[in-house]
Amino acid sequence: MKINFAIGIPTIFRADLLNQALEKYACHFPDTHIHILDNGNQSINQYSENIFIRQPHQNLGVAGSWNYLCNNIFQNYDFALILNDDIELCIPQEAISFYVSNKNFDLARCEPEFDMSAFILTKQCFETIKFDEKFFPAYFEDMDYLYQLKKSEKVVLESSLLNPTLFRRCQSTWQNNTGQETSLGKGGRRSKVFQSLEAYYIKKWGGTPGNETYQHPFNYT
Repeated sequence: MKINFAIGIPTIFRADLLNQALEKYACHFPDTHIHILDNGNQSINQYSENIFIRQPHQNLGVAGSWNYLCNNIFQNYDFALILNDDIELCIPQEAISFYVSNKNFDLARCEPEFDMSAFILTKQCFETIKFDEKFFPAYFEDMDYLYQLKKSEKVVLESSLLNPTLFRRCQSTWQNNTGQETSLGKGGRRSKVFQSLEAYYIKKWGGTPGNETYQHPFNYT
C-alpha cells in the first residue's frame, strides 16, 4: 500500500519520552517519513533513515511548530499525522494509509479525552486555514483551530484509531522557554501565560472555548 502521509512531531524538553516512542515508530512506521522539530536542542535518537530532525534557532511554540511541520510535509504528501512528543501511537502504518484513503475529512483527531495529542490534517485544509501563532508558546492553539474549522464548515472526525496507545498527561513545559511559570504554578494556580492566552482567545472569539459568540475573528465582518 502506498504511504500517502508523513508524521510530524514538535518537541522541546521531552526527548526522554520521544526517544522511547521513536524506537517503536521505527518498527511500526518503517516506510513513513517522520519529521521532528526540536525546539529545545535536545539529544534525539535517529533510529532510522526516515527520521528527519530539524532544530530552529528559537522556540517556535506549538502553533508555529505545527505550521512548520505541515509546510514541510505537504511538499510531498497530502496528509500530515501530527503527534505529541509525550505519547505513543503504535499502530501499523497501513492502518493510517487505509484510513486517509477511505475517509472524507479535513481534520481527523483522537477522541477528546486525549486532547489533540494525535490528529491528521489534509493539505487542502491547511492551505486554507493555518494555526494562529499568536498563541505562543502554548495553550488554546488547538481549540482556536477547531473553532476556525467549525466556522468554515470543515469536516472534523473523531476516531479511536488515533487514540494513543500510551498517553501521558505531562505538565506542559513549552512556556518554560519564556521564563514563565509552568502550566500550573504552586497550589494549582494558572500560569501567567495561560491567563494571557485565554484573554487573547476571548478577545478573538468573544468567549472561552465552547462559549464563543463571534462568527469572525475579533468580531470583524
